[in-house]
Amino acid sequence: MYSPGKDNCRPDPGFDGDAAPALGWRMRGVFRWVQSGRGRFGARARTVGRSAARVTCSPRGGDFVWTDARPPAFSLIELLLVLAVVAVLGGLALPAGRRALEFGRVVRTQALFAQWRAALEGYRAEYGAYPEIAAGGLLESELLAGALTGRDSLGREALADGLNGNLRRLRFLEPAASDWLRLDAPATRAVVVDAFGNSDIAVLYDRDGDGWIRGEEAVLPPLRPGNAREGFGEPITLAGAGTLRDSGVRARIAFVTVGAGDGREPMCSWRD
Repeated sequence: MYSPGKDNCRPDPGFDGDAAPALGWRMRGVFRWVQSGRGRFGARARTVGRSAARVTCSPRGGDFVWTDARPPAFSLIELLLVLAVVAVLGGLALPAGRRALEFGRVVRTQALFAQWRAALEGYRAEYGAYPEIAAGGLLESELLAGALTGRDSLGREALADGLNGNLRRLRFLEPAASDWLRLDAPATRAVVVDAFGNSDIAVLYDRDGDGWIRGEEAVLPPLRPGNAREGFGEPITLAGAGTLRDSGVRARIAFVTVGAGDGREPMCSWRD
């Protein structure tokens, strides 16, 4: 078997020795490795100084090739630059994500109010009048469930006095499970909430039958963000409450909630 020696390996004739002053000690290290017989042609040499070398020798005295075998890598400055760019993009995307999430909750709440209005219109067509589903101006979950589903807030068969006028136990509404928040442990009742988790939902009626809710009909009760299970916040004075009372809204029944709870954008059923 051929064993390479110093005389069988020579530098590449095109290699400029002046451009690499350290060539002498590097070549000596490589020659020592080759002469020791610890490797084969094309094998990686031991580390010489800070560099690892690969040597290729021809059995008949071919050219000596020196290459840097270190894998390419990012510098510290490049890594810091990438991290800075990622942080900036994340800071820009986070507010946009929050706005998209809030918009989705607005859409879900509007859809919930639209379902209630359609169900109440069905009740009115069947029984000739709207059911009373509010207590003190705020939506009462048991009254809503009895009138529109013929069951209680937990979906169980309601007693006669819990049907709120729905004596035929008709189902005008198929509420989603996410619309109800179970209370107590074990649960004995549930409250209906909007997509923001608010259970304080004002119910406004057109009492005089003129097709408008205004004046005393449009007075909003105090509304709090939150619910009984997760806790309530302080009552919020909604923007536009005075305008609602003076100008009114063309509707027979309407719902209002605090929405995100900042008082700036109340959720109203007539805002489609």
